[in-house]
Amino acid sequence: GLADSSGWCPVDLISLESRLIPSIHVIGDSAKMDILPKTAYAANSQAKVCALAITNLFNGKTLDIPLYMNSCYAILAKNYAVSSVNIYKLAKNKLELINVSGGITPIDSTPRIFQREVHFSHNWYRNITTDIFN
Repeated sequence: GLADSSGWCPVDLISLESRLIPSIHVIGDSAKMDILPKTAYAANSQAKVCALAITNLFNGKTLDIPLYMNSCYAILAKNYAVSSVNIYKLAKNKLELINVSGGITPIDSTPRIFQREVHFSHNWYRNITTDIFN
């Protein structure tokens, strides 16, 4: 009963609470989150927003207006990687997300930029792994 006719679970974008079943929160690939990609990093961002929202709800506090993040890196060769990194916020209507920052590695980047992306990729992996497992 959490999914609508689209097959996804519509959620309040501030709390990630189901729009169909109160007091149930949905994150990750199941959540209907408009333009937010269905990636592990985006789900990690959703989990943090959701945990804070649930904590605030339990304690009778005001819910913060969240930002969501996504980043994906692809190492394509020894010194060649590309990325897509974006930050999303609620639109003024609070019913949809809009991309407010970020982008992808330009295809015409210099070799130094592609090499730098490799370095960023390794740091991203180290950081996300530490964040999840520690």
